[in-house]
Amino acid sequence: MQKRTLYQTGNFYKGNLHSHSTVSDGKHPPEELKRMYTEKGYSFLALTDHNIYGSFDELCDEKFITIPGVEIDHNYDDFRVDHLVCIGIEGKNTIAHGTRFPYDMWETGEAQEITDYFNARGNIVFYAHPNGCKVGHREVTDLNGLYGLEIFNSGCETILKCGLSESFYDKMLFLRRNTPDGHLPYCIASDDAHLEIRDFFHGWIVVKAKELTRKAITQAILDGSFYASRGPEIYDFYIEDEKAVFECSPCRTVYLFSDNRNFCHIHKEDTGCDITRVEFDIHGLEFPYLRAVCVANDGYEAWTQPISPVR
Repeated sequence: MQKRTLYQTGNFYKGNLHSHSTVSDGKHPPEELKRMYTEKGYSFLALTDHNIYGSFDELCDEKFITIPGVEIDHNYDDFRVDHLVCIGIEGKNTIAHGTRFPYDMWETGEAQEITDYFNARGNIVFYAHPNGCKVGHREVTDLNGLYGLEIFNSGCETILKCGLSESFYDKMLFLRRNTPDGHLPYCIASDDAHLEIRDFFHGWIVVKAKELTRKAITQAILDGSFYASRGPEIYDFYIEDEKAVFECSPCRTVYLFSDNRNFCHIHKEDTGCDITRVEFDIHGLEFPYLRAVCVANDGYEAWTQPISPVR
């Protein structure tokens, strides 16, 4: 029996779950963002303006959809700030377009209160650019109901050089590997997309879903049927018959990680050619989860979601 997160059947759709328009502090209006992302081959976009919930139903058509969402930011002091991106699940989301969330509405102002609020209203919540927020691993890992976090944020990387959070994600997986709810956090790559063109189109997710509708895309995201990328394409990743099988676009290196350890890796120098398929022998190995990372010849990465052998 296979263990996997990507659906076995469906189509791949490229999209961005974290962006900003002129509704808050972005440079481009929503209609312009749609044009820009459509021209780059994106199929969906969440306009997650700061503290203003957006659905933008009027921008949806048969080739492009918007995903409802918002980014909630809260400053604790001069050194720490929480940024939480909340994404509405079709059929479950109860928050209306244009709803505003002023800073003083939160009784405690803590990330747990915000996470609970949006979870109760049909939204998933992921932590945005943890390196940029200057938070510790435990401050994020201890959040109940947290869906995942950004493993890469283009805006933080291109402007502030703090957008890559892979070590943070590894630590979070390690700390949550035995949590009672059984949920392993998912990783997201995104643009953030505030300013100029330089912080656009450098991080995204690719969802495998039955069709391009809000219901199908958001359900696939909820199920973890997607991968995060800065360039490479991932076609499949699963565990079966004591092997971990990984397929991708031509890459120079593929890594298999678990439990904060590098289990296995294979390099282009070992094979004499680009790597497109790997079968890792995991016979006799014990692990709480496995995840794969591929690195293209230009140095850019793509990340799978973690697979647990027992969940």
